[in-house]
Amino acid sequence: MIPNILNYYEQLVLDHIHRILLEDDETLQQDQIDDLACLALNRLPARYIRHGIDLAHHLQDAELAKMNQAVNAAVKAGLDTINRRRRERDD
Repeated sequence: MIPNILNYYEQLVLDHIHRILLEDDETLQQDQIDDLACLALNRLPARYIRHGIDLAHHLQDAELAKMNQAVNAAVKAGLDTINRRRRERDD
C-alpha cells in the first residue's frame, strides 16, 4: 500500500454495505462483510485519489450518480453471491 493514496470506491462500497445492512435488517458476520466488500470492489474500476475532497470537486452530478449506481449493482451482486453460498452450505 502506498501511504496517502486511496481507492475512492472503497469508502463508497463500505458506506453502501452499512446502509443496506441497516435498512434491510440484514445480519452478516464481519468476515462476510469483508467478503462482500471484496466481491463488490472486484466488479468496480479503481479510482485512486489522495484526498476525497479533490475528487468531490471534480465530479459532476451525473458522474457521481453513475458511480453510485455501479456501487449499488456491485454490492447487490456480491450480496446475492454470499446469500447463495450460505444457502448451498445450509443444504
